[in-house]
Amino acid sequence: MICLPKIIFNNALLLVLSVFVASCVEEVNPKGLVNTDRKVVINSLISPQDSIISVEVSLSRPVLGITNFGADLITDAEVIISDGTVSNVIPFDDVTARYNLETDVFPIQAGKQYFLEVKTGGNTYKASCQVPETPATDIRTTISETRDGFRLRVFWRDQKGEENYYRVSGGYKDDVDRDRNFYLGLDFAEEGFKTDNGRDGEVISADTDILLNYFVNGQKVLIDSLEIQLLTTDKNYYEYQKVLVDIDQNENPFAEPVRLISTIEGEDALGIFAAYQSVIKKMKVE
Repeated sequence: MICLPKIIFNNALLLVLSVFVASCVEEVNPKGLVNTDRKVVINSLISPQDSIISVEVSLSRPVLGITNFGADLITDAEVIISDGTVSNVIPFDDVTARYNLETDVFPIQAGKQYFLEVKTGGNTYKASCQVPETPATDIRTTISETRDGFRLRVFWRDQKGEENYYRVSGGYKDDVDRDRNFYLGLDFAEEGFKTDNGRDGEVISADTDILLNYFVNGQKVLIDSLEIQLLTTDKNYYEYQKVLVDIDQNENPFAEPVRLISTIEGEDALGIFAAYQSVIKKMKVE
């Protein structure tokens, strides 16, 4: 079983920075040995709201059934992005160890299809994705007190006539440390993945609990502010990230291995090239 790097795109909450976090799935071979062929791993997420197009290219490292990623980066590949008419070479950046190109040079536009081509080791790998047409609108929240803290519910209006996939995440500050420059993460887990299947044009919602069942100087700690990030994604991003969250949530060491999707075309290639639109909403809690 091959596992791929988890891709988490965060913005302001460490939710839309292109961070590739290793996530491994283990498969035990009855004979004690597994196929140790190395594969090229290509990962990239693009968005009109991002300032940089970032692509990571590496080799898998299978060791007795466990595949680790991140150590064997490929730094001399030829990486090209195209919209079918205009193309740009994406240069390697020694600082981030990824291939980066500013979107001022090559803008990512809503509704357009993009093509990624990576040439390395004498082979060519290709992938394509389409940016969602319209981001979510009319984002609202409600907060209710619970025994252990608060229940947060996020609402948004689906875009009618489009097949939409969503991922909601975010963060909060409490009223004790309201002046800190970062938000504590909200864990929506599987609840943070929604589609408009059977709900086209309707209001969709996602819930999460915020645990604040403690006191400071005799006063119960409250929520001071929220930052919600709502991604409208393509199907590949949705399915890939949802599997990663399912793996994180499953604490059973004997669970069946899960195979991650791959959108990369080419022999012995793995990874994902996908797109999303992002909406960020910040609010004070009265």
